[in-house]
Amino acid sequence: MKKTIIYKITDADFKEEKPLYFTFTGLKIYILYTLWDNYDQIQEHSNMYSKQEITESDEYLFAYLDSWNYQVTRILLTDQTSIIF
Repeated sequence: MKKTIIYKITDADFKEEKPLYFTFTGLKIYILYTLWDNYDQIQEHSNMYSKQEITESDEYLFAYLDSWNYQVTRILLTDQTSIIF
């Protein structure tokens, strides 16, 4: 049985936006190359974690999402393919 975790993120400030779904690697890439660059341009609330910190620490990655009011839900997917003899 193969297990995969998918991360669902929703923006609590904009509930009308559809949730996004990522593997852990995809989530990290999305944060580093989309969210971080976009939010770094907002003067009132600059990024409190560097890209390096987010890359090196899962705790900082999730704290970063929390700081921007994103809700993260872990979804466990399993592949229950069975072999019949």
